[in-house]
Amino acid sequence: MKKNLNIIFFGSSSLSVEVLRALVESGYPISGVVTQPDKKAGRHLRYQETPVKNFAESLSLKILTPLSLKDETFKSTLSSTPCDLFIVVAYGLILPAEVLKIPRLYPINIHASLLPKYRGAAPIQHAIINGEAQTGISVIRMNEKMDEGDIISQAKLAIDITDNTISLEKKLASLACREILETLKLAEKGDVAFSKQDGSKATYAPKLTKDSGLINWASGAEAIFNQIRACLPWPVAFTYFKGKRIRIFSAKITSESNPAAKPGEIIALKDGLITVATGKSSLEIMRLQPESSKQLESIEFISGSRLKTGEIFS
Repeated sequence: MKKNLNIIFFGSSSLSVEVLRALVESGYPISGVVTQPDKKAGRHLRYQETPVKNFAESLSLKILTPLSLKDETFKSTLSSTPCDLFIVVAYGLILPAEVLKIPRLYPINIHASLLPKYRGAAPIQHAIINGEAQTGISVIRMNEKMDEGDIISQAKLAIDITDNTISLEKKLASLACREILETLKLAEKGDVAFSKQDGSKATYAPKLTKDSGLINWASGAEAIFNQIRACLPWPVAFTYFKGKRIRIFSAKITSESNPAAKPGEIIALKDGLITVATGKSSLEIMRLQPESSKQLESIEFISGSRLKTGEIFS
């Protein structure tokens, strides 16, 4: 059944797509979709569209890809578009105050953490890096400050030890869809309630960089294990072996130990796995990718590189 609220949707990521899909399938009119411009990516630096743009094009929705949110033509276009609510999900930019005033009701943001924890661009990744047992979704009324708006609703989700950023994002996308649809039901009735965040409890989750994937073997096995999970699908955790970069896609903590071993030293090669000493406990590498090569199971790398115990990942 078609709903009464006109929505302009802001988003760029795969998580954003799932929320947009839920809105469309639930009958909410999408007056426009704002997503980031095409960017060069990949080995050949070809222009790539955001997942949201691809999905919006498949539905023939009105799409805007402004280079600047302060552009007068862009703001004029938004102002002339029927809009009761903004719904913003992993768009990637902070909306200026003059844009936030455009909706008839208010702008809504769906953030992938239990605010005020993990404000910022990479809440999913930082929750995994820090070994959190749970995370969740926060629906907030936006203001001009990053993730500081009043909370409308929140829902919690346990983080499984096997989760990485890819799997956790999928789980959170499902939760986000449920929460925003419940919020919109309340908004249609005028029954939305707002509660202020406790800023004294705020923590931050800045965007990861390529260097975020560099492994420090002096860290404990648990910290490195969490780093590997958090850095999928980007930037992917990495180390060096004989001057060549090796990306690590999966590993597990093991009880295997050698107190005399240096951090990064290979202490065992058995059952097709590479056991590496860390600053605390050891890690078994299961899947990796040597520089200028394809992904390999560890047993393939052991065979092809003639790996030996005592050698060092640096």
